[in-house]
Amino acid sequence: MTYNLDGITYHFNSKYPELNYLYGINEDDIIDVDNQINKQIDYLKRNIVTFEDANSYRSFFEMSHGANIRPDIYYAELWNRVNSLKDYAEYLKFTQPIFFTVTVPSYLQPLTQIELKKNVYKIIDNKNWSGEYLSVDIAYKFLSKKWSSFIRNNRVFTEIKKKYGERYVYMKVYEPMKDATPHLHAVMFVPSEYTERIKKLFLNQFHESITDIKTEFNGDLGGVVAYILKYVLKTFKNSKTGKLDLTAYWYAKHRIIRFTSSRSLMPLSYLRLINSHEEYQDFFKSTLLYKNGNFELEFEAKNNADFDKLSLSDCNLKSIVNSAHDERELIYLKSSNYELEEFKAQLPMSLKLKLCEVDVVNEKNEKIARFDENNNLKMLQVHNSPQKMSDYELIHYFNSLDSETVNFQHYGNCKNEMIRRGMMQGNIESLNEYNSNNKF
Repeated sequence: MTYNLDGITYHFNSKYPELNYLYGINEDDIIDVDNQINKQIDYLKRNIVTFEDANSYRSFFEMSHGANIRPDIYYAELWNRVNSLKDYAEYLKFTQPIFFTVTVPSYLQPLTQIELKKNVYKIIDNKNWSGEYLSVDIAYKFLSKKWSSFIRNNRVFTEIKKKYGERYVYMKVYEPMKDATPHLHAVMFVPSEYTERIKKLFLNQFHESITDIKTEFNGDLGGVVAYILKYVLKTFKNSKTGKLDLTAYWYAKHRIIRFTSSRSLMPLSYLRLINSHEEYQDFFKSTLLYKNGNFELEFEAKNNADFDKLSLSDCNLKSIVNSAHDERELIYLKSSNYELEEFKAQLPMSLKLKLCEVDVVNEKNEKIARFDENNNLKMLQVHNSPQKMSDYELIHYFNSLDSETVNFQHYGNCKNEMIRRGMMQGNIESLNEYNSNNKF
């Protein structure tokens, strides 16, 4: 099999037929993953939660944050997380980013490559490979255990916590090599006086693997965010074309999580409960309220909980109150009365569409958007200038633009602002390039 990727040609020539595919993904894998995703989307759309006390309803699909289910929501949330981790590192004075790249030892890699000529490689069997069945899973677990050992068993992180109150801030991304073997990229933020010590510990921990360490970046910590995001943004479903990249099929096939991070911020599940309030959408700012004790959390026991052995995992979050102001503000309250309805196949399509359409209103109760029959968000009124939007608002808005109805110059203005902030790759272009004759 031959593949062209980013201007480079790869000729696969393994004696094992199943290894002669880029990232180990063949046509059967693509069909299988597509079927699984479509079944999941169908299930999510057929299940509606009706909140009687609020006189409202939402489908599971609308509440999903999955990368392959709602890529627009996933993208915006991921950007919020990454940017907030960077802001939190600055808040802690962890001003030194250390970027690590780690592969697995040769015996866990079934294939290797040789250069035939410039930009042309031959992928052949690796004579050092152990022949382990399920090598992707074994390699993934090897990297996970090595990383966990590194951050848990080194005294330097205990010393940092004693001095600064936190051990580290990190974010980590897994990626497939050409033969489907995973490797990881991670960026760790630490106080600058610990840089050399941590680098030395890292090299000692991963001496079996090929590693790369980078500590110098152009610009401030924001440049580091763009550096780590470039490994993530190319790996999930394109929200405009609806197509998956081959790497996305690799994640789905092997059930590998794209992005993980230190537990430095407020739990993500809490943010999802309160982010309908605009003032709490910034993950970093909400984290400071949470860490400073300004969020009061009330829990209730689950129905089947054993009260003699009750733990937090046996409870549901009932409410969140912000006590930072003079008046306590209730920002989340679990509905006490809701029903779950699963649509049946024999229901008429018109009924499905009616139940799935949801209007979106602002604080003035003005209709500003609607989820259409496919549960895509359609904006109904012009937003503020993209230059005035927060990062969170801009990503949400840009991913909601409809290519069939949006003003082309407005789209170009938004795209330029995304590029200017490092949220996507590309060149800033004159708005004159965007007219009714130019599609995008």
